[in-house]
Amino acid sequence: MSEIVETSTKIIVDPETSIFVGNLSPETNAEDLKSVFGDSVKVEIPTLQSDRTYPRIFAFVTFDDKVDVEDLRSKFDKTVIKEKSIYVTKVLTAEEQQLKKQKRRANQRGKAIPAPPKKNKETQLPLEQMERSKDTLYVNNIPYHTTKAEIATFFGTSEESVILPMRRMKDTTTKRVFFSRKFNRGIAFVSFPDGIDIEAKAAEFNGKNFEDRELTVDVAANKPAHAEPEHVQPTSE
Repeated sequence: MSEIVETSTKIIVDPETSIFVGNLSPETNAEDLKSVFGDSVKVEIPTLQSDRTYPRIFAFVTFDDKVDVEDLRSKFDKTVIKEKSIYVTKVLTAEEQQLKKQKRRANQRGKAIPAPPKKNKETQLPLEQMERSKDTLYVNNIPYHTTKAEIATFFGTSEESVILPMRRMKDTTTKRVFFSRKFNRGIAFVSFPDGIDIEAKAAEFNGKNFEDRELTVDVAANKPAHAEPEHVQPTSE
């Protein structure tokens, strides 16, 4: 897999008075954001150079006073600007940014390496023959260090509604295979209450950026009745 190269202009904002606004359309400008957050705010949209097919576009919105991120999130999260559903989150402090970088580096270090995937001895049905879930999403391309709590917050559901398969690791010294406590497999299953329009939820979150990654979201497929009762990712592999 080729490495994605992405650079942007360095913008420094005060986490006490600013918010991060993600999943913006490339056509979004400062005036569009001011029409949502108010004329008095200061809007900064980093100039991004990327070889991604769909580069992530985001902005920092700064207010005159200290912000209540949760209050702003409840008011403006999922607001549609230029046909894109935006999301609002806090601006990381320097310490939090450093911790995030350390988590990423941790994925490259250590004596344990990812173990080969466990072979499935069952004959897998083609996706089109599998029943789709009525309440669960399949989410792909999440960061390996992401937790259930972070996923639940992003999707607006409870931690108990998130299934997060962990990576199988292999100790290079003992050859022992085990499940990692820190790193997931990059996929998750997120359930919602009965009566939800699961197709609409998939459309709402598909393509959204989560911790610098563009998510692929689809309605999960149910395993056949003779197999263990769990959801499977909707691929034909």
